[in-house]
Order: sequence, then C-alpha cells, then structure tokens
Amino acid sequence: MHRTAPIVRMLAYSMALALAVVFSNHSRAVAMSNGAVVSDPDEAPWVVALTIPTKEGIPSTDRLKCGGVLIAPDKVLTAAHCAVAPDSFSVDPAVSPRPMSARSVEVLRANRGLNAPNTVARRVVSVFVDPDFRLLASPIEPLDPSRAAARHDLAVLVLDRPFGDPKAVIPLTAALPDPGARARVYGHGLTPTGDISDDLLRGGLTLISNQDCDAQTFVDVKYIGAVCAQTTVLPELSVQVGFGDSGGPLVVKGPGGEDVLVGVVSFGTETTGRVFSFGFNAFADVAAARGFIEEHAPDAVWSD
Repeated sequence: MHRTAPIVRMLAYSMALALAVVFSNHSRAVAMSNGAVVSDPDEAPWVVALTIPTKEGIPSTDRLKCGGVLIAPDKVLTAAHCAVAPDSFSVDPAVSPRPMSARSVEVLRANRGLNAPNTVARRVVSVFVDPDFRLLASPIEPLDPSRAAARHDLAVLVLDRPFGDPKAVIPLTAALPDPGARARVYGHGLTPTGDISDDLLRGGLTLISNQDCDAQTFVDVKYIGAVCAQTTVLPELSVQVGFGDSGGPLVVKGPGGEDVLVGVVSFGTETTGRVFSFGFNAFADVAAARGFIEEHAPDAVWSD
C-alpha cells in the first residue's frame, strides 16, 4: 500500500509506523511522480496532512504519515491503512485491524507548505475505521504489508475543533463518474527522488474501468470498494502516487464545475512489485462507502 510516509529520520518511532507510510505510502500525499506544485493555496483548501505529533521541533515533512481530506469542518476522510494501530497492521487474516490511538496523530491544513510557519494543526479525538477494511497480501511479497492491496480502505477522523474556513470542505460524489472522466490527485508523499514534498503536489489522471484495472492487479476492484485512475499519455509522464500519499483526495469536477471527492489514495503499482512505474493508481471509492461515511460524518455533503 501507499503507506504512511517513511519517517527514517525519526528514530524514536517504530518501523511499523514508517511502513505505514509507503506510497501513501500509496496514499502518500502525492509526492508523486510527475506531480505539479500547487501554487495557489485556494485551489485545494480541503487537503490535510496526517503527521506524528512531537515536541522535538522536527519538521512536518519528517513527520508525515498520510494525506487526508476535510469532508466536514471537524472531520477528515483518509485511508484506513493510515488509521490502524501498528500492531494490527498485518496481512494475517487472523489479525483484526484496530483503530490507532487518537493521540498518535495530528492533522495539519496542508494546502500550503507542510513546514510553513502559519500551518494550522488540530488534534484528533476519535478514529473510526471501516469495519470491512482488510489488507490483501500481494502474491509478489505476501508477507510484506507495505506491498499489500486493501479493501474498504477508509477511515474517518474526528477533530477536537473545526477548521474555520468554510471553503475548506469538499462534497463527496454519490455516484461514481464513468471511465474516461478527468481527475486530479493531491499529496505530499514520497517522490522518485526519495524526498517528502514540502509543497502540495497535483497530478492529472483519467478514471479507468474496473476491467482495465483488474487486468493490472491481483484484486477484483469492485469487490474491494475501489476505483482506479491512471495517466493515459506517455508512460514517461505517468503520475503515480507514492508512500505518504495514502489517504489523499482524488477529485473530479461536478456538474456545476465544483470540485467533488471521488476517492482517497489506497494503493498502486508497488503491490505488483513496480514502484513508481507506469500503471494504475487505486483509490477507496467514497460512493461505495456512503453508509460508513454518513454514520461517522453525518454533516458531510453529497453531490448527486
């Protein structure tokens, strides 16, 4: 999976947390390949970053865990694999995923630089993981959870208080757009240079059919509650999410030109042994998980 971003400079934190960061680890804030820097902070005001709290003065780029998106002033949607306790982050079907401690993460408004002096942070008070979430072992490296795919990969985080900007909330799509729809993914995750991006990055993608995605991976995309998107131009220009991008938003334009959330980064080509290589990006499908989301974020707005 695009786990939480690698936190190699934070020796005090466990390797399990670092793994949770791989390509959003796929959900990584799109410290993606071929991502463009977002210069206008008002372009994506609903993008947030999940970071590991510390009083040690460590830069936010070194504490990045995952991405996320504000679906209500005090609620964040992210990937479930970003929100489970490290000791339950496992491909073992006998291990039931448990929510992480709310104290183990904080949420930053991430539409500006992660290390910007005016970055606003909120504490997390509750963590809800989709009860059907599970890691799905990769046939390439079946014992490595950082290479796993995931099903029903969504979690809702409740914040201690709202972010004040009313523009900083994105509506969710009630119906998945057709294949061929143009989309954008956002994140700060690991880039091909091995660095976490201080700047918010954006990548252009095109939604592809379940059949086209199934042909590239080892899972049934519809069964796992996912939607796929990829670059349809030259492979060398391919946008691929990376470690630390997990949980970041996939967005399309709604009927009125407004931004609408389609999914959050879940996993990608790392699950097939081809990190940052041309191919699919898989996102947890918000429309398929409407019941779970409405239960824990009843104030989220849906775009029909």
